[in-house]
Amino acid sequence: MIFSPKQLANRFGQFHYHHASLYKLERLVRYTREGRPLPMPSYLFVEPTNICNYSCPKCPQSTGLGRPPATMEIDLFRDLIAQLKPHKPCVTLHHSGEPMLHPRIFDMIRIAREAGLHTILVTNASLLHKEDFRVTREGPDAITFSVDGASPGSYEPAHGGAPWETIKSNIEEFFKRRGPESPTQIAQIAMVKDSQKPEEIQELMDFSRKFPFTIAFTKPAFKWPNGKGVSPIPEFSPGHFVYPCGHPWLSPAILADGAVVPCCLDAHMLYPAGNIKEKTFIEIFNGQRLELLRRHLLDLEGTPPLPLCDSCFIKRLAVPMSARNKIIFRTMPIWKRFFRSLPTPLEVLE
Repeated sequence: MIFSPKQLANRFGQFHYHHASLYKLERLVRYTREGRPLPMPSYLFVEPTNICNYSCPKCPQSTGLGRPPATMEIDLFRDLIAQLKPHKPCVTLHHSGEPMLHPRIFDMIRIAREAGLHTILVTNASLLHKEDFRVTREGPDAITFSVDGASPGSYEPAHGGAPWETIKSNIEEFFKRRGPESPTQIAQIAMVKDSQKPEEIQELMDFSRKFPFTIAFTKPAFKWPNGKGVSPIPEFSPGHFVYPCGHPWLSPAILADGAVVPCCLDAHMLYPAGNIKEKTFIEIFNGQRLELLRRHLLDLEGTPPLPLCDSCFIKRLAVPMSARNKIIFRTMPIWKRFFRSLPTPLEVLE
């Protein structure tokens, strides 16, 4: 799909985690073409646990991840943070599963904070009350509430019947208890737009305006890669700059058992590149398997098809030439927002 400059800005404004900028991706792609090692990425997903307390119809949790339940060992997380500390990447504590189910999630946040790393927590908000709303006192730098409705009629079918009143009450209490000394000064609410009616989307936006959210956003529904289908790489007409999916260059993920995968959509661990129990993260990041995947995305010589990318809808990005020099991805890692004043009014991106 090709977007006009205005549509492009709106679309990329919906996400906070994909790419730092077009120009950074261009530089790292050039490294791959030249056979040079990549620097430490500035953004990482780390999965505290792949267990979830919900079974949402659109989530791979509802059909099975194809990997055993796992919760990251705290010592493994501590070793990983020690590797990341000199480079100060932003860490999102989420991949598959509900991170608040990790019995030591607040220790994980503390370990990262003591190392000087910013953290983001993505949660379904069902467990915010854990340990008497400890998240308001020892929480991450930023939190995203992932909810796909704001009433029983819109929320509960999208979340396997989970009660909306629990989520509503938890969010209300979170903001009541979050004081000026709370480390969590960025709060977001997100909806995946799928089959919701316009009035249901409006319900969520109206609900969001009742609270001091930094941002409320919707994002289009997406298909989780499962390795079973092949989605052809799209071709774009002249007049567009074409880029590969930036995840394997910019934002890989580390699963609860230590496996490194190229992106946040590899929920089924279709493409494990190595394990941080055996090698350092940067060795895996610059290792043969991820290098092969990147070359596949660049259509370089002799690279065979890969099940993860061939069944994924994110392969290419087309940017109109008229927009390229005007628009830097608004999907820069959210940690950059810590270095400038946040907007006072709620910013709603649809």
